[in-house]
Amino acid sequence: MTSRRLLTVLLFLPILAAAPALAQTNCPTNGRKAPRVTVVQDPAASAYRNDLSQTELTELFTKQRRVNYGASRKAVTAGLTRAEGGYEVRAQAMIYPLKKNVQYCGWLSQIEVRLFFKSMTVNVAEEYKPGSCEFTAVMDHENKHVAIFRRNMDIYSRQIKIELEKAVARYGAAFASSEQGVTRQFMTEAGRIIKPLLDEMHEQSERDHGKLDSPQSYQYTQNLCKGWKF
Repeated sequence: MTSRRLLTVLLFLPILAAAPALAQTNCPTNGRKAPRVTVVQDPAASAYRNDLSQTELTELFTKQRRVNYGASRKAVTAGLTRAEGGYEVRAQAMIYPLKKNVQYCGWLSQIEVRLFFKSMTVNVAEEYKPGSCEFTAVMDHENKHVAIFRRNMDIYSRQIKIELEKAVARYGAAFASSEQGVTRQFMTEAGRIIKPLLDEMHEQSERDHGKLDSPQSYQYTQNLCKGWKF
């Protein structure tokens, strides 16, 4: 009985080939423990920029294509918050050689998921100088977008943990022709739970951003400053 080192799969790598269903079969059970699930959050610190024009920010927004609310976005982009993130999975399993260098089996002992933002960039158009009413109003608006990203990461990290705990309680043994292959099967199975929930998180965030970027919200922000300068 040996415990393998942690193996990592990143969201941005190609998806692993589908693994066969984990089976309750003749894999040794000595040393087997209930799998432990950990989900951690790694939010990036916000970086603030004031060096791009309204035209440049509008072009960035168009490329970003938040389709759920792009139609309501004004042609002039006073501010823009961009986030890049993903997830990684680490799994540890108890590995047993059934036939050395030919077949191995194993039981999941621990799985850790890290949700992260690689970057979080808040842009205020360079037409608005620090200290001006417009700069402050746009910055406050964009920080609400930052809060949306972070709030949904927190909500869905807890949901992922709940769903993974349910799933791993049903996992049987995994079989593969290598020790790493056994562990990768558990990571692949975890991905089947994580990916749909992250897709749901993205969709919810887009809806929340859309509400914040409504015409009424823009009008409110502009009303904060007398004689708003475009």
